[in-house]
Amino acid sequence: MEQNRAHQPRIQVTLPNTSCRICGWDGEPATWWRSLRDQDLNLEDIRNSTICVSCQILTAVYEGCVIGATGGLPKSTSGEIRRSTVAYGAFAVHREGTGRCDFSVSARETWRIFSTPNKNCNLPLDLVEQSIPFPDPSRQSAIEWAKKETIRCIQSHEECQRWEVEEPRSLPTRLIDIKPDGLEDDVVLMDSASLPYATPYIALSYCWGDIRPECTTTPDSLSANKRSIPWLKLPKTFQDAIIVARQMSIRYMWIDSICIIQGDDDDWKREGGKMFQVYKNSYLTFAATWGKSSTSGLFDGNERFHGFENSWERLCVAELQYNGERWPLYLQRFHNDILFDHEHHPIGYGLPLFERAWTFQERLISLRVLFFGPAEVSFECLSHDCCHCGGTASRGRKGRTLRITKLQEDSLRGPSDVARRDIQARFAWRKLVREYSTRDLSFARDKLLAIGALAELWQRVLPGDQYLAGLWSGWLIEDLLWSDQGGGYLQLSFNTWCPTWSWAHLQKHHVLAWPDTFNRGRFYPMADVVQANCEYVGGNPFGVLEKSELVLRGYLLPFLACRYSNEKVKPDLLISRYAALYLNAGDQYSFLRLRFLGGGRDTFVMETDCVLERGITQLYLLYMGWMAYFDSSSRNWYYLVLKPTDHTKTTFSRVGVVFTSAGSIWRKLLDKDTETTCVII
Repeated sequence: MEQNRAHQPRIQVTLPNTSCRICGWDGEPATWWRSLRDQDLNLEDIRNSTICVSCQILTAVYEGCVIGATGGLPKSTSGEIRRSTVAYGAFAVHREGTGRCDFSVSARETWRIFSTPNKNCNLPLDLVEQSIPFPDPSRQSAIEWAKKETIRCIQSHEECQRWEVEEPRSLPTRLIDIKPDGLEDDVVLMDSASLPYATPYIALSYCWGDIRPECTTTPDSLSANKRSIPWLKLPKTFQDAIIVARQMSIRYMWIDSICIIQGDDDDWKREGGKMFQVYKNSYLTFAATWGKSSTSGLFDGNERFHGFENSWERLCVAELQYNGERWPLYLQRFHNDILFDHEHHPIGYGLPLFERAWTFQERLISLRVLFFGPAEVSFECLSHDCCHCGGTASRGRKGRTLRITKLQEDSLRGPSDVARRDIQARFAWRKLVREYSTRDLSFARDKLLAIGALAELWQRVLPGDQYLAGLWSGWLIEDLLWSDQGGGYLQLSFNTWCPTWSWAHLQKHHVLAWPDTFNRGRFYPMADVVQANCEYVGGNPFGVLEKSELVLRGYLLPFLACRYSNEKVKPDLLISRYAALYLNAGDQYSFLRLRFLGGGRDTFVMETDCVLERGITQLYLLYMGWMAYFDSSSRNWYYLVLKPTDHTKTTFSRVGVVFTSAGSIWRKLLDKDTETTCVII
């Protein structure tokens, strides 16, 4: 959709001999964007500039942004424009008005600025040119566009072809036949054993919500679903997905609530650990991003997408003229809710689907994903991403989310640099876990299972490592030092299925961190791993955890912890308003010189995973290692906080982590001649 201004300014493109005193452009086409980067310009100055082409374009862009945001220009023209440019013609405009102004100050929007190509002449500006037509934002148009993008990926993307061909293929245990003979719109659940291994199918990623669909497969409905699933029993999201799949000529679908027997614990344990194969091998994954339940549908109730006016509108702000030729100059809001480069940004911010823990791996593992958003349809594969409106059509995949692409390449070809691979894999995994742990999960027991597919991908990159309940054997000592950065104390999920030493033991949302979360130093482990094992249902290391064992050997320091009150006996360290530390170090007790939290070289920090009990509690510190930072001579010493679970004081549960910069003091408290073997459950 295009909006035209009544009187578009005509800008004659001429190249200056000297740099503009206002915007700084020197007339070189290749330096135009760079000259505008991170400058603060006075609005009145650039609007009064009648010679500089760059200033005239800035004026047209500014007025176009204001018109697009408010429907008209402000009465007052005073103020400043602050802007920073990003790649491929994206343009972020910060408007900060001074004096009286009819639009809100500090408003920020991001716009794309581009022109259409001219076959007769090249424009002497580093300006994005694209010939994408203004598409029809209807459902049918979106489906046809999605079909073309999928076929283009299959036929021309070498990286996607390599991942698809070289990886072994397998089908899910059950699939839904959406075009069965003689049943009209009804569908059928079937066993996939009778189908060729390369049969294409579509996987659906969606939010369950609080409603259990009538079509859900249970032990009681399994036989009936294999005969027929009536169309009217399918919720709206399932119906829409089936309609789109049929129009794309795909006969089979995988939907978890139908293809996994709900209420059958054995089937769930068996099938829940196969998510890597399910999503990796799908022909295409449909992602219902905006719906909060299976009744929402892929589209809204209108023929055109909800809110498409804001996303599709293109505003012609000027006409550029050069050598007798003309170029229309367009603006379009740059939307990036889904297809943004997420290396440094949250995935799918604000969309219900991307707030769920289970759907995190579904997107990252899938070879191709079709996103049904609140405004339009978008497509993503290992090589490329684009949206139906054309807003991202000129962008390629510059590195998939969290460097998944690099890891997939390593899993196929083998890494060229093993040491570098291990470092990249370690930081990428922790970044995944850090984001995954902030998401919603209905059942705490699923926490490891819902990230198992990503763990299976990492195992292919790290064939010599063992996956241990969310941690990895190759860097286990450091992995055990996870802590929560969200603030406050956490409640542990007291259970028998997950060990206390795993981050998966925590309930609710948490923001995890490790000693080298930001790769600012090198960690030197001082404890030894005597034994570390996990046992899983059916021998699938990425499925349901049944039993675990962890034995460490290192130096133990006993201490007393209690809830703090106005006692006459001053604690050695006040951790917070509610907890304090009393060290139990015999004759060396009086030599402690630890400071309260708040600064100084001897600052001591304790991160506990649970609220300390009332009264005095006997705890232990297990010395794990120290961290040397690249940019300074400072160091931190790290300890696990352990609580004995029996009278022998050889079996412990993990209740926290301690780090301190007071290394010299803490070394005096450790008996270097005596190491202890600790079993941590």
